[in-house]
Amino acid sequence: MFADHQFTGKRPQIIFIIAVILGCLDIGLSKFYPMARPLGPTLFLLWLWSSNWVLPCDMGFCYTPSGGWKHWMQISIGLGAVLFVLTWVQVQYSDSDPFLKPRIAWHHIVVPSLLAPIAEEILYRSIIAWATSLVWGKWAGICLSALMFAILHLVCGNLSWQNTLAGVILAWGFLESQCLLIPILWHIGGNLGVLWLMYG
Repeated sequence: MFADHQFTGKRPQIIFIIAVILGCLDIGLSKFYPMARPLGPTLFLLWLWSSNWVLPCDMGFCYTPSGGWKHWMQISIGLGAVLFVLTWVQVQYSDSDPFLKPRIAWHHIVVPSLLAPIAEEILYRSIIAWATSLVWGKWAGICLSALMFAILHLVCGNLSWQNTLAGVILAWGFLESQCLLIPILWHIGGNLGVLWLMYG
């Protein structure tokens, strides 16, 4: 579990409340002002780090996951294979339009496959899952992070079993690995895999 020895008094509860407010703001902004979404989490992290309440590495901003890269590569391959097969089966029986129009390529490739995973993992895993786990424990952090992630996708009009399950898996991977790179790489890989299955 992440180090929490530096927290005294009400600090974990304050961080938790701010994290939930940021999640709600992100969900509200996602439909109408998507480019403003990273502003709140960025300001929150700058405030946390500059106030010396927490170090970046304590929130998963590090290069080496707990257990090492080999361990997490093995988990990634196993999870990726299972989710790829399940998604492939769904796509085979789906009525979606398999043609990706060039005018929406930016919206369907760059934003969901590269930019959104980074912004969403910082907020939903490094802030919400982490802050919730400080106060309520690891599984509460996983559940709240996954629930808010699912609500975000519901508001954006693309709620599915894949992104609901991904919310749980990404939060679990983050809290277990204690490294934000794990859920970011999983999120990017998952989104690219789904796009390839749908449009490839």
